[in-house]
Amino acid sequence: MLSQDKVYRCAFEASINPIVLFDGHTGRILDVNPAAIEFYGYEKQEALGLNLTQLCKEETLDPSTGDWAVPLLTSHINRAGAALPVDVSIGSFALSDQQMGVMIIRDMREQLRLETEREELKDQLRHIQKMEALGRLAGGVAHDFRNELTIITLSCELVKKQLQDAAVPTESVSQIRRAAERAASLTERLLSFAHKDTAHTVRFDLRNIVEEIASLVERTIGRKIKLTINIAPGPFQVEGDPGQMTQVLLNLVLNARDALLASGEIAISLVHADGLDAAAASPEQSDRPAGARGARLEVRDNGVGMSDDIKARVCEPFFTTKAPGKGTGLGLSMAYAAVTQAGGEFRIESSPGNGTSVQIYLPTAG
Repeated sequence: MLSQDKVYRCAFEASINPIVLFDGHTGRILDVNPAAIEFYGYEKQEALGLNLTQLCKEETLDPSTGDWAVPLLTSHINRAGAALPVDVSIGSFALSDQQMGVMIIRDMREQLRLETEREELKDQLRHIQKMEALGRLAGGVAHDFRNELTIITLSCELVKKQLQDAAVPTESVSQIRRAAERAASLTERLLSFAHKDTAHTVRFDLRNIVEEIASLVERTIGRKIKLTINIAPGPFQVEGDPGQMTQVLLNLVLNARDALLASGEIAISLVHADGLDAAAASPEQSDRPAGARGARLEVRDNGVGMSDDIKARVCEPFFTTKAPGKGTGLGLSMAYAAVTQAGGEFRIESSPGNGTSVQIYLPTAG
């Protein structure tokens, strides 16, 4: 039959939780189990030469009673100097007139990681719910507004016809109609963002859109801004709404221009790839890389960049860092919605002072 001392020693050695025995009056460590050796990173002989306060910065000894007080959740310091979150239990007992203490440690790193992950998931859920609510709001407002714009547009046509019959200039009426048409285009984008079926999905060559936007913005971004265009050879047949993709690219280029303030460089590249993280062909290559089944579009600037906090919110609808009247806060949120609805990927890389890169991947049609 095993002796009681041997049973206790086996339990001490086999425990998966670190256990430390120490002098209840001085805090000098008297024994540690294998789990404690692994947790703190000391050899056993090293650990036996330590004082408890070298491991436990927050534990305190009441010299009048010899009692130890410890927070329920605290941090211990391992041999490398790293702080490790722990949950500790400390007890005391007398052995041969010597006051002893025993400390049982529970490693809290995994639990805290899971709790952090759970909080992040809650934040993501709240963000999704917020996006859905804003989408419904945007869709409802856009639907009603579109009806009003239809009335304005038709009324402009009637007034224009009457003025023409009376030989009166109609340019002002034409301007009103064009403004109404632009507003109608915005409502279509809002409805698309709200996941209503307004996108016209067709097969088109993304190259044509890049070349069209490049030709347009070259004349408008200013002399002090250098625009670089790199397009790989071959077609880029994708499926989606070409009108939406035109608006997406235009918004990205205009955002890049605004980030440059007065001068700098904007680079637009279009290459064959199989995703945002997959290998891509350089613009000089005539053949696609093996397995490339899509197009990767990037708009990069060397402007002011953005912080992680702003980057985390930049695709939220109505969020903008621009001055009042300079932006609606819908450009990137609609770009993200248009790309993901087309089955693509959307990513932003940026840091303060290092510019911004917006990358889009769209799968090849067929």
